[in-house]
Amino acid sequence: MGGQSICGVMLARPWVINTVYLSKRLHGAILSIVDKSPFYGPNSWSNSYGDMPEEVDEADIDNIFDTPASAQRGASTARRALLSQMGFLSWLMKCKLNALDDLSTDDQAFVQSLHLAERPKRGIIFDLSRDYHEINFPHWIANDVPIHYAWTENEEGNPRFVRYSPVFMNDCDDLREITGFSSSSRYHGGP
Repeated sequence: MGGQSICGVMLARPWVINTVYLSKRLHGAILSIVDKSPFYGPNSWSNSYGDMPEEVDEADIDNIFDTPASAQRGASTARRALLSQMGFLSWLMKCKLNALDDLSTDDQAFVQSLHLAERPKRGIIFDLSRDYHEINFPHWIANDVPIHYAWTENEEGNPRFVRYSPVFMNDCDDLREITGFSSSSRYHGGP
């Protein structure tokens, strides 16, 4: 009897390298702006404003995954981390005038190449498990703001989030369509 063969799935190496590179560049730009800001000093940031988005950890995506589904989850986690970093950097640049002045010439060119200021902002992305106590769903829905969040086993197993389940929300949308209520009617006296 021969040895066991090892079978696994890896993410494409160029994608891993580019993802980690982008994450490091975004993280560096965020830290440069935060470190040089009079109100966002590094010592007061996490206490007053919550955690900054973390870098993509190369070890999390540059390994052998057991299944294609686990590789896809690893890639999705990395993509969400990049989106979080880009959104945070965009927000910082809106909050702090001349934020680009806090960056090196190379970092300025990198951030400008992202065109964050010109990109349309289409909704709100949040971490349901982390941000649920600060989210005002009726406000966002009443103002037709698209809401985006990851639905994972974490959220599915938490009874607090049963009304945010994609299956539950689709069923509610179907019911509103059948009964003739608009999507935001539940916040204006509807069912």
